[in-house]
Amino acid sequence: MTDDTATLLTQNRDRAFPGIADLTIDITQDKNGVFQSAESGQTVSYTKADIPRSFGCLNPKCQDGGLDLQRVVIAALSPENADRDLPCPGHEGLTDDEAPCPNLFHVKVTIVAEDAEG
Repeated sequence: MTDDTATLLTQNRDRAFPGIADLTIDITQDKNGVFQSAESGQTVSYTKADIPRSFGCLNPKCQDGGLDLQRVVIAALSPENADRDLPCPGHEGLTDDEAPCPNLFHVKVTIVAEDAEG
């Protein structure tokens, strides 16, 4: 296992997000209320102190969906990835070759680098 892989598998937030003093991640899914959940279209926010490892999909038919928030934050170190729409990686059905999950996540990540903290 490489150091990069170990970093992506850790539950320790300082190790998971090296060089990041703080972060905020805002996630909105199912903006159009397709899945008619109480959470549909609502924005959920996390900081470095309370960010979970993953964020689930609201589609009740979705298998293997949701977001790996650790990977989303690391990708957001590139500014073009800090505010974007991400399709759910899951699928509707019993196997991966079934229909892809139609859910969409809008993710906005704000990062404060350790050296920028004053």
